[in-house]
Amino acid sequence: MPAVVNTFLAQVKPGGFERGLEMLRRAAKPLERAGGKNIRVFRGATGETYGSLLLVMEYASMKDYGVAYDRIMKDDEVVSMIAASDAADSPYATQTIAVSNEIPIGTTPKPGPVLQVAISRPVPGRFEDAVALGAKVGQVLGKTGASARLFQTGIGGLQSGTFALSMEFANMAALGQATDAIMDGPEGQALVAEVNGANSPVTMVSMDIFTEITL
Repeated sequence: MPAVVNTFLAQVKPGGFERGLEMLRRAAKPLERAGGKNIRVFRGATGETYGSLLLVMEYASMKDYGVAYDRIMKDDEVVSMIAASDAADSPYATQTIAVSNEIPIGTTPKPGPVLQVAISRPVPGRFEDAVALGAKVGQVLGKTGASARLFQTGIGGLQSGTFALSMEFANMAALGQATDAIMDGPEGQALVAEVNGANSPVTMVSMDIFTEITL
């Protein structure tokens, strides 16, 4: 069954990284008790998310997510951490929370410590074409040893309705090698042209890299 992914992105205040990371590490156990799976923390390495902290967790369904949320909001430890994150001396400057549903594209998840995320918005009326394009990217990346998963954000403020193509690599060298392979080969070049062409089924929003931090 496709996964439901809950993400928490926090832009860290100057000097607040260690404290912010410790808060997320403390949150991992109660989140797991409530039903969260594959809980991971990443640090933003590029763009506007540079230096931010990204907490990611998965659920088997929206129902499971809802059940876990109800449990979390009754957990005193989590409630106290939420209060701390809202306090004036919070280590976070801004934070966003999103819930996304996985769209199967025929790939096999292969977690890696380097995460590249491409956010795009499907062109109205081109939803199926946008999914097909994501599947093509997944197939091409698979040939380089990387893995890709496609998600649509259902609840996420201004990003609701966007696609997130999540690509995982063994290290930054593997990401660079995959990028070179795509840019140098005819199959990859055709794919890049399709993504950026006038008839593309998606409008690119952002592309960023995150590196995993051990919990």
